[in-house]
Amino acid sequence: MSAAELLSEGVPTGCTVELAEDQASLVDCLRLRIEVFVTEQGISAALELDEADRTCTHVLLRVDGEPCATLRLLWEPDAVHVGRLVVRKCFRGGGYGKLLMLAVERLDQVRACGVLRLDAQCQAVGFYERCGYRCYGPVFQEAGIPHRRCEKRLS
Repeated sequence: MSAAELLSEGVPTGCTVELAEDQASLVDCLRLRIEVFVTEQGISAALELDEADRTCTHVLLRVDGEPCATLRLLWEPDAVHVGRLVVRKCFRGGGYGKLLMLAVERLDQVRACGVLRLDAQCQAVGFYERCGYRCYGPVFQEAGIPHRRCEKRLS
């Protein structure tokens, strides 16, 4: 199956999940991140948009064609690092974050690696635990926000 087919498997009508492989989709991803991290949370744009954006895989969830949620995948030697997950405010509580997290787990490259890691804002730890992640290690600060490291092993 292609990446597009794997990402779309089981996605509700009106929703699409795609790899942001063209300029327009990438811009949608970055706009969502700026809206949430920079405008809502006050994180510096210089910290939010970094060199990793050039080499990572960006994934975008649309609802009725409108950008709703995004995340990025960084390919590490022993894990896939999930980062920069955001859901637009007007879509929060609709299950779109979990839908996006589950969609990326279907990608062949992710399944082959078998380990997903992320640094979760402490206020979002419950969400990641509901997605099957386990937190470990002490709380640490990133961009002035408390975080915990989390991991999920795919079977």
